[in-house]
Amino acid sequence: MNTEPDRIDIHNRKHRFDLALRNLEQDPSICPENKQQINKFVAFCRANNLSLERQLIYLQKPHVAGQVLQGSIREGYEGFYR
Repeated sequence: MNTEPDRIDIHNRKHRFDLALRNLEQDPSICPENKQQINKFVAFCRANNLSLERQLIYLQKPHVAGQVLQGSIREGYEGFYR
């Protein structure tokens, strides 16, 4: 993760990020395909050295979308790319 050693995490983002990942895996309202897509995106964010703060935001947004959409996240967002 892209965190500086001398930076103090007063918002406990590392813990919140870990909880968000755990909640994603344990949420029965999100289909396995959506969980896989969200995890791939989080891995992409990590590979691009995004800050933990930004990763947390990006983890929480698709999680909500996965809960709302009954089908695949990919199918739900295809309309944006046409």
